[in-house]
Amino acid sequence: MADGSVYAQIAVSGSSCSTADAVAAKADSAKGKSYTADGFSCSATAEGSGSSWASAWGGTYYAYSCADGERQVAFNWGTDYTYDSGSGGSTPSPSAASSASGALQPTPLGEGDCQAGELSGGSVYAQIAVSNTSCSVADAVAEG
Repeated sequence: MADGSVYAQIAVSGSSCSTADAVAAKADSAKGKSYTADGFSCSATAEGSGSSWASAWGGTYYAYSCADGERQVAFNWGTDYTYDSGSGGSTPSPSAASSASGALQPTPLGEGDCQAGELSGGSVYAQIAVSNTSCSVADAVAEG
């Protein structure tokens, strides 16, 4: 992102990865505050030591949950991200990517619904959460 901040652990439901990227890009100017982008209302929860994502983030960072009707995007945003080349994803319980209210959340490190993958050009996608689709569809979407 523009100021060196990073978003990761992206999860989508009823939306596309390109929409998720457009919505997440606005977090750079919100810097941990709520915002609206492309029809999505986004709220943030401060995270840090002891959270599901603490091994990948330093200091305080934010878990964003964004919704536009049935469409949802969730991700973590902050300035101190350390890529962890851990196991790449096991299969957690279905609630691992959702809050008590049913809102999609960023997946815990190493607990995505599908395995991490590498895209052409050396970029990586991980912490994949899916809703009403398969991992093969998620892979095809990420490759797109």
